[in-house]
Amino acid sequence: MNEQDRSLGNVIASQREKLGLTQRQLAREVNINHATISRIERNPDIVADPSTLKGIAEALKLDYHFLLSLNNTIEDNKDMRIIARASKSMSEPERVKMMKLLRNEFSRAFDHADSDDLIDTKESDSY
Repeated sequence: MNEQDRSLGNVIASQREKLGLTQRQLAREVNINHATISRIERNPDIVADPSTLKGIAEALKLDYHFLLSLNNTIEDNKDMRIIARASKSMSEPERVKMMKLLRNEFSRAFDHADSDDLIDTKESDSY
């Protein structure tokens, strides 16, 4: 698939077809209307709801973060996708250890990255 074909809709349609699913079948698996699948696949300017993309990613065995990047919801970065996938297979103590290592090694980068503007993570995190 060339760069031009790497749109959210094209990636979803290609993988759906590869798995032998119709739009209706995929929609049923994700518990959404099949028209939503059609709109996502046909409209390159659509910004799909992240929860819808999560269901689509699971049903099509695609990387959720990759779909988010194609959806312009997050910046695409292969290294960050690899870290996200790796963290899913870690135990909670391993994730805590990883975050401690990253925060210690790259403390300056984490100075303003820890907050989601909802809570003060430095006070509430146990890292």
